[in-house]
Amino acid sequence: MELVLVIAILGIIAGLGMGSYANFLRQGSLDSAANEIVATLRKAQTNSQASSDGYGWAVHFDDMNQGSDANRYIIYRGVCTGDGTTVCRVNGRCTGIGDGTCSSSTINEEVSFVNSSVEISSVTSVNGYPDVIFTRPTGKPQQNFDITIQLKGGSQQKTINVSALGKIE
Repeated sequence: MELVLVIAILGIIAGLGMGSYANFLRQGSLDSAANEIVATLRKAQTNSQASSDGYGWAVHFDDMNQGSDANRYIIYRGVCTGDGTTVCRVNGRCTGIGDGTCSSSTINEEVSFVNSSVEISSVTSVNGYPDVIFTRPTGKPQQNFDITIQLKGGSQQKTINVSALGKIE
């Protein structure tokens, strides 16, 4: 009888521990996704400051309202005709200062996705485009940006802020 009671108590303790462990893992997924996005933003900023390849750099975000491409973010570089400070969006439309068209030979992109347990819930947009564009050679964005990610089916979320002064946190 005592042995059954000890096993039952250990089972209850293990059950409680598993719930806490699952929450710990989910929070770790959220933190990891936030760190990966911050690293991508810093890479784009550094490349713009260094004028890497002579092009401006930016990061485009797809949010959960964008269908099959939801939870995707793309670091890209390119130059629009006549203005070396602007960058080209991946769909070929210029963003930033000026206007023009992009040559497919000047566009380079690297696509990433957030963890499947995390979703991009909101992104600040400029002129309807959720792109954080870092100007050359300062590496400063056009404005303040907030990127909010959250756990799917949960209330835990993180907001990544890119200030107009170039601070990413």
